[in-house]
Amino acid sequence: MHRRNLLRYGAFGLAAAALGPTLGTRRALSAREAATIESCAVHPAIGVARVGDSPDGWFLGPEVPGPPVVPDGGYKDARGRVKRQAARFRVYGYDRDGALVGEVTADRAAIGWSVHLANGKAAWYDFDEALDIPAAMGLPPAPLVAPSTPLRSARRNASIVDRASLRIDPGLREIGGASVNADGGDPGLRLDGGSFLGTAVSLGELRTDAAGRLLVLGGHGVSAPAIPGMLANTFANNDLWHDDTADGPVAATVWIDGRQVPTTGGWVVVAPPNYAPGIQSVVTWRSQALYGSPGAYVKYGVPEYAVAPLIGGMSTR
Repeated sequence: MHRRNLLRYGAFGLAAAALGPTLGTRRALSAREAATIESCAVHPAIGVARVGDSPDGWFLGPEVPGPPVVPDGGYKDARGRVKRQAARFRVYGYDRDGALVGEVTADRAAIGWSVHLANGKAAWYDFDEALDIPAAMGLPPAPLVAPSTPLRSARRNASIVDRASLRIDPGLREIGGASVNADGGDPGLRLDGGSFLGTAVSLGELRTDAAGRLLVLGGHGVSAPAIPGMLANTFANNDLWHDDTADGPVAATVWIDGRQVPTTGGWVVVAPPNYAPGIQSVVTWRSQALYGSPGAYVKYGVPEYAVAPLIGGMSTR
């Protein structure tokens, strides 16, 4: 994942939690309300889907802050396989002053979605530390702390000359309308076509719900080496291995009463399963975006003695 892109999209949606009370019920926009919409935005700004090995079991991921609602039947199917978590994306309309008008759905607008998921980890650098934090760049990590040597991470799979063969990229997919690909069986909406060193890898599929909202379902938790029998010897930097996690941009094209409305897109992250969904993190992504270094925490009033444990538990990767 490109952290700068993630934070660029995330900065737009830091206040998205304020929309929480509107997510449970949907009131159709009136024609008068729709006419006042001057811009739209995709919410959430960053949506999280999760892989799972259940062939057809899935559930909607959390959409509001707080403890998640346990899906019907639990997080696993009848055979104990982990269900995939789908990320659902909506469009909200705003008036000329930036005030929220309401959710824009397929009964009032024509909404076209486009998603471009990819997994380029194997063609990137070794996972040592985020390359854009002060310590990695050789800057002082906090006030009164000496700068460190800039981080120099090695390339993953450095011996592979054809770097494109390491990148799993099925290309852009588009979908629009209500209840499209409801059973997930449309091959044109599967995120297939990407490969890792010649081995085909699927990254999931796209669907829409009855209101035309986008559903992104990721892969089935497949991780394997290019050479059969090759063992993984670290949690992060295993050359010649791949998995089916991914991330990428989500865009929407919105037409209301024959006029196209400018729309700010979002981002989707397909992550591993959340094996402890009831446990809430001490540090939120919002905190990471605003206070992403020890020095920033101190600047905004967090006592210095409390900074180390906070930073130690943070990760956007």
